[in-house]
Amino acid sequence: MNGQMQPLSEPLFAASASRRRAMRALSGVGFSALVLLGSSRRAAAHEADEVALEAIDALSQTLASGDVSGLDAVYASEVLVQPRHRLFATGAEVPPGLEGLKAALEDIRGIASDVAITVEDVIAEEDKAAGRFAFQASLAVSGQPLAGSGLFYLVIADDRVTELWMYPDPASVMAVMGFPGMATPIAASEAAGRAVLVAGGSYLDIGPAELAAVLPGKTFPLINVHVPYEGEIEGTDLFIPFDRIEQQRDELTGDLGARIVLYCRTGRMSAVAAETLVKLGYADVWNLAGGMVEWERAGFQLVYADR
Repeated sequence: MNGQMQPLSEPLFAASASRRRAMRALSGVGFSALVLLGSSRRAAAHEADEVALEAIDALSQTLASGDVSGLDAVYASEVLVQPRHRLFATGAEVPPGLEGLKAALEDIRGIASDVAITVEDVIAEEDKAAGRFAFQASLAVSGQPLAGSGLFYLVIADDRVTELWMYPDPASVMAVMGFPGMATPIAASEAAGRAVLVAGGSYLDIGPAELAAVLPGKTFPLINVHVPYEGEIEGTDLFIPFDRIEQQRDELTGDLGARIVLYCRTGRMSAVAAETLVKLGYADVWNLAGGMVEWERAGFQLVYADR
């Protein structure tokens, strides 16, 4: 791409054009400038552009301050947010509408700080706008700086956003794998770990990034099953030897559907404990693959207590 606008034979967002067709057209012309197409439609295009800028700015302001009033002013109460997402803290699917968008942003605030979203380019016509955004943040657990970019697409009615579509660039997704930006897409969330099939069901092997992402707002017990004691991950709730977890199950929740996260030094003992819990009927067991060794290798710290 040479950075110059390509000639257009028809409006990008003609009323009869599908979203897919519009996005294909977008990929062909790039985002080198604000485009207002058709002299008879310039006023409407300008309005859509303004709403788009306000909408993205409202996301950024909410992430920075927690104040949702900016969202109330620009998003419809029944706004459709795509792709669908799950909350990192709980794994629950984000509720629909504006309340779900607020919940997703609050989820992000719990696991990332200094999040800022900026609009780099935008094109608009009538009730639609699309463009490119960039974001910067810091992972709350490690302070690791994060940055990325992507595309957004908005549908607008009565000066309010009724549809919000946000897609990070594939390169950005790879660069910030494990970053909880914008909450996790459902498909990606379910694929973030590796399901390990065992007798009675399965448990999920996760990596250090996935565990770090959910620790700040965790609602599950984090259990160190390594023996002898060789350190721990901060936030650990219980210490149960891997070969005693069935005998000491009274220390666990009786809710077989509740999440339980296990780890050990290398992942071998915790895998045995995870399989035991699955056989006992627990349906949401996570195991830190590679254990504390991989945790430290990923740049995270262990803490040590006198035991």
